[in-house]
Amino acid sequence: MTTKQAIKLKINSGTTIDLYYLDGVVIRFDVLSLVPRYPQFQALQDRTLLEKGHLLGWSSVIWNQDLDLDVELVYEEGTPVSEEYDDIEATVIGFLLKQRRLELGYSQAETAKLIGIAQSDLSKIEKGLANVTIKMLHRIATGLRCKINTTLSTL
Repeated sequence: MTTKQAIKLKINSGTTIDLYYLDGVVIRFDVLSLVPRYPQFQALQDRTLLEKGHLLGWSSVIWNQDLDLDVELVYEEGTPVSEEYDDIEATVIGFLLKQRRLELGYSQAETAKLIGIAQSDLSKIEKGLANVTIKMLHRIATGLRCKINTTLSTL
């Protein structure tokens, strides 16, 4: 069984969340759907508490010591909404580049200097907030001693 890895959490209106996964899928999930099984999730009707949700590693969304949610459950029981997003690829690429940078023990500042860009630009790339050219991806990959693999697939 493959473990699903969440890389980004988006808190929506109401009581729904969207989770971006490393495999390029975004899943929408209403946390109140858990109330019949886990009554403590009723507390997430409080918007202030709901907005405190954050990813804990790749495997959980956590709100407090009593409320956490396994990202595998969201993947299995939620609704795929990837078609609503146009930033999935940039988010996944940015996440993978950041992971590689951290594996090498490089700071963001060191990496930015190494590849010749501003630290703020590297930050945007890692967060999936920048449209990166292939040329820039090549520079980053060279600086991080890795390769970018590309494939074409049919729709």
